[in-house]
Amino acid sequence: MTYGQVRDEMLQELVDRVKGGDATVRAVRDALAPLKLLGTGLYDDAVGYVLEGTTPEVLTRVQGSSTGDLDTLFGSPARLYKSWVSPDLVKRVAAVHKGWNAESGVTARGRLYASADVPVVARLARLLAQACETAEVPAAAVPEWFYVLVYDGARRGKTDGRHASKSAAGVADRLTPAFLEQVAIEGGVPDADAVRTVLTALLHRATAERSWNADPRPILAERQAFDEYVSQNVGTLAAVTAGLGAHGKQEVLNRIGKRTSETGLAEIVATLAVDKAKGVRTSALDRLALLDDAVQVALLTPHLVKVPTGQLGEVVTRLVGLEGGIAVLDEALAAIRDENGKVAAGQSARVRLLEQTVERSRALEAPLPGPGAGPAAGVPIEIPGYEPLPDAAVEPGWAAKARKLLDQEIAKAREQLDLAKKQSGSVSNKYWIDRAQSNLKGLLSITDDALAAVPDRVTGAVATTGKTSRQHAALFQWLTAEMRTLFAEPGLMLAIRLLALRDGGVQPNFTWALRPYLDHVTDLRQVHDGLVRAGVPKADDQIRDMVFQTWWGGDALPPSVTWPYFAERPEILDRYLGGDTELRQTGTALKILREFPVLPPALLPRLTVLALGTGKTHRLAAQQVLEAHSGARHLAEQALADSKAEVRASAAAWLARIGDAAAVPALRAALKKERREAARAALLAALETLGDDISADLAPETLQAEAVKGLAGKLPASLGWFPFEQLPEVRWAATGGVVPRDVVRWWAVLATKLKSPSGEGLIARYIGLLDPPSRAALGSFVLRAWVAQDTRGPSVETSRAYADQNAQAQWTNLQTAIKRYPEYYGGQAGQTVEDFWKRLYKQDQATYLGSATQEKGLLALTVGMPGAELATTAQHYFAAHKGRRAQAEYLVRALAANGDRAAVQLLLAVSRRFKQRSVQETASALAQDIADRNGWDGDQLADRTVQTAGFDDDGILRLDLGSPDGDGAGERVVTGRITDAFSLELRSPAGKVVKALPAKRASDDDEAYAEAKRQLKESRAELKAVVSLQSQRFAEAMVTGRTWSTADWREFVLGHPLMSRLAARLVWAAELPGAGDLAGPGTVTFRPGDGGALIGVDDEDVTLPDDARVSLVHAATLGDDAESGAPAWRGHLADYEITPLFDQGLGTGTSASGALPDVPDDATVIDTRKGWLSDSFTIRGRATKLGYVRSQAEDAGWFSAYCREYPTLGITVEIEFTGAFLPEENITAAVSELVFRRTGTWGERGLFAIKDVPKVLLAVSYRDYLTVADGGAFDPDWEKKSQY
Repeated sequence: MTYGQVRDEMLQELVDRVKGGDATVRAVRDALAPLKLLGTGLYDDAVGYVLEGTTPEVLTRVQGSSTGDLDTLFGSPARLYKSWVSPDLVKRVAAVHKGWNAESGVTARGRLYASADVPVVARLARLLAQACETAEVPAAAVPEWFYVLVYDGARRGKTDGRHASKSAAGVADRLTPAFLEQVAIEGGVPDADAVRTVLTALLHRATAERSWNADPRPILAERQAFDEYVSQNVGTLAAVTAGLGAHGKQEVLNRIGKRTSETGLAEIVATLAVDKAKGVRTSALDRLALLDDAVQVALLTPHLVKVPTGQLGEVVTRLVGLEGGIAVLDEALAAIRDENGKVAAGQSARVRLLEQTVERSRALEAPLPGPGAGPAAGVPIEIPGYEPLPDAAVEPGWAAKARKLLDQEIAKAREQLDLAKKQSGSVSNKYWIDRAQSNLKGLLSITDDALAAVPDRVTGAVATTGKTSRQHAALFQWLTAEMRTLFAEPGLMLAIRLLALRDGGVQPNFTWALRPYLDHVTDLRQVHDGLVRAGVPKADDQIRDMVFQTWWGGDALPPSVTWPYFAERPEILDRYLGGDTELRQTGTALKILREFPVLPPALLPRLTVLALGTGKTHRLAAQQVLEAHSGARHLAEQALADSKAEVRASAAAWLARIGDAAAVPALRAALKKERREAARAALLAALETLGDDISADLAPETLQAEAVKGLAGKLPASLGWFPFEQLPEVRWAATGGVVPRDVVRWWAVLATKLKSPSGEGLIARYIGLLDPPSRAALGSFVLRAWVAQDTRGPSVETSRAYADQNAQAQWTNLQTAIKRYPEYYGGQAGQTVEDFWKRLYKQDQATYLGSATQEKGLLALTVGMPGAELATTAQHYFAAHKGRRAQAEYLVRALAANGDRAAVQLLLAVSRRFKQRSVQETASALAQDIADRNGWDGDQLADRTVQTAGFDDDGILRLDLGSPDGDGAGERVVTGRITDAFSLELRSPAGKVVKALPAKRASDDDEAYAEAKRQLKESRAELKAVVSLQSQRFAEAMVTGRTWSTADWREFVLGHPLMSRLAARLVWAAELPGAGDLAGPGTVTFRPGDGGALIGVDDEDVTLPDDARVSLVHAATLGDDAESGAPAWRGHLADYEITPLFDQGLGTGTSASGALPDVPDDATVIDTRKGWLSDSFTIRGRATKLGYVRSQAEDAGWFSAYCREYPTLGITVEIEFTGAFLPEENITAAVSELVFRRTGTWGERGLFAIKDVPKVLLAVSYRDYLTVADGGAFDPDWEKKSQY
């Protein structure tokens, strides 16, 4: 018999079996159908091979013919995800295999895995390995075909978690490790290697898992069969684990989970606790934490003297927190030394680690005695009680009300379906028809009986099973979506119950939907209790993930609310304080710990590592947490001897913050030994902060010696650009002598090394040794040099060459595009080569050739320069270089350290409004620090730091030119006054208006004339800045309702030479204690007049009582009384021809600007200008002119609102429109709504009801809304005409 005859006979047998209904044969033929594209003969051989093992050479033929199309048609069995399958490819297979589609082929493989004999499964896997691509190179111990089997089998056994498939469950049940072992042996793996092969295939990971493409293999490993298999083969698991990479070892730990205490598994976990990979070590220690202290100590002790020191840090930290752990470390130290106490060779680093850890632990165990020592270890934490959430209440007659609303919803759903059907029959429209039909079907399925049962379900009176949830899925979906409409009191407990009914709490982001209801939570335990009462599974995990894994949890649930929950579960915080957790998670844990009245002893080792480690991110926060412990000073003193200079410097700064003068001896001792510049600077700064006399350390000869020594070393390479030779000559303030140039050079180098732009501490002290002109000259020089280096760009010649080279080519490309796509590019036909040249030139000129961020420390030298110059330079930088966030933050820190009035005012302006939120937050925190140091609030700080621009209290600027006038009748003095337009008007000594200072005479004093010229320039700049910034501040004070005490208002507003001029153009109110609103009988309104007089609306003088509170008025709060309200003040201002500084709703003909919109009491949006059509640039221009900024861009750069924040109110105003993309192009757009929300919230959460918005804010924002909309006009087709 020939080979062909044998093959034909066997195939005929197969055909007969198919006709007889053999399910395995049908499954194999369907599964391998794509091979028909390679030829019927090859396909038949492949089917025969899988079923009977015949023609094994077909494997080689398949491998040689395999293509990417085959892998796609097979569903990419060895990949994380299946690729898109071309319909044409599917049609080609279906043409030769009737009824086939991609899904049927994959399903057929699943049936084989679930029921086929072991040899069939093995041969199928071998064939797939030849036909398909493998995404991950399997471990050397695993044959590729076996890897494909495990991977593909796991994918076939995977379900979506809610709607479990029987076939998928059958696959997962069949592919147990024991079954896979049989397949491995059948496929040729030696019996002795089979267990190792199975475990490696299931546990090996080449890369970390990503949530959007989850590895399917845990489907096979998260089962009791796997646990039993591991228990039977612990020794092999240990050997396999040792050969895995970090990701594989992490998978081993995931699979061990809470079974750490089992014999053999605990040893594996302990070994991983000293692994090379830090993340593995951290996870292993998390698992060991489930064991008793004594067991952990016994497991970890053997590793103390065996593994490399670099892998011991986390274990040693864990041991000092365990009972008996310090004794074990002492024993390890003794074992490393000989009888003479000498350390064995190569063990010095291990000894340092062990000794340091023990000493630091004992520092916190034995707190220092003395008053104010603070709480010590062992003091119990007093955790307050809490009130559980009240159960949801459903009002009587609810079902009837719900039925009525449901009928309305059904009617709307019918209309939507009819509308969808009327549209043209596109593919996308079919989707909307299907969706509308599904929605209507769901609503119609809700019965009266189901509605009647809702009250008992949402109050917990009746338990709801999973079957019930599925049966009434449409009802629960509708109840959740319409919760605020359907229920009178839609509180958090109701939300929890409804969400649990809707999806059983199985969704991993279950708590996401709770966000709108968390505002009134006072204790996180309330949420946890609510989840437990509602039967939400894994309530602890849901709470933990909400706080630590979400980007919104910290805002919705502040530490003051969450700390009691974690005080009862400190082990959760321990997990997030160390190791490989995300930076944000560790920061969250530290914020929570700052709320603890007493620190849990178990967390002290982790906190110590963070506080005194080399990592900078959380060092300060950890130190601040530990400051609540009485042993903090002792701990910081020990760190002064650390081997790392960075840690020593940090410890010195920490001692300065602790503020205990008892640390001075330790600091002095450390200073004698210190050789590193940054650490010495920190030690000196700490000594001065603690009141020690460091004058000897700052003596000129000492500074000279330090400079010579410092400059002898290697200078920072990044400073190569700095013009050291051009540094100005400076003088000592004490003696007037010239400061040696090397000293100033060294200060620049040291400042760069310290990397702090704030200039706080030692650099500020050094600058303070100079006289004022020197401080000004040095700061100005360094600032100019730094900005020039940071913003340097191409030369004019280079940009010209760039434009010459590219302009013609780009213009030519445009012409081609216009011809091919006139509908898109026709509008650009008018552009010339010259237009392209100019654009390219400008573009190249705007290119940055580098930055000076590495030399940010140089800005510390600006700490003593005039604040006005620093502020002006910074303001220009902010305007011209808006994308340079880091540099803006450095300048903000320099402004705060400078502390001059102009610098502080700009700092405050940035804190109120800035493009980059992180810079704004930094400025806000720095301004608050300055205010706190002086015992002020932010407004008081702003009042007390307004510049005078050189004007005297009488409002006159006097510029002394330094010589007698021509008549010999006194000094030559030019005076300046503020005009009605808030510009500076100069008058000569003779009283004539002049535009500039008189020409210098020979008799004029050179220095006096130069000073007058400088003052004039500075006064003009400061006057302009004050008018701009303070006008904005007054306007915001009006909106926010800020008040002044009478004394403060008289001193800092009425008594200020510039502020008084601004105040005179505004109407004010004085409210007596106990008075009502601004129109009430206990309130008097007035405006400042000439000579400090206060004038009422009736022209009578007004006297302010000492206990009154002064504020700015607005027409919205004045009322409409003809004699004292808004109409009266409009007439008064018109009579005196006073132009208001800004709109208080009192200008002539502007009565509408004080109008309030007429909206329902429960409204949360204003839409009176919805549909007013213009374009995106018009909307942008009008909104930004009013102080609004673009909202946060979403996916693809999309944004749809302009926002203005009022930080003191915690409210953000949003003017919404139809939206635009970044980068912006001018497109048709329409204004939509005006909303007010609590800053930091989104969606419906945090929206204010219009009736709850402060009246003035509402009136001003509504005026802004109208102004933006008035750039266009209402268009009934605005939705169609808007581009998006």
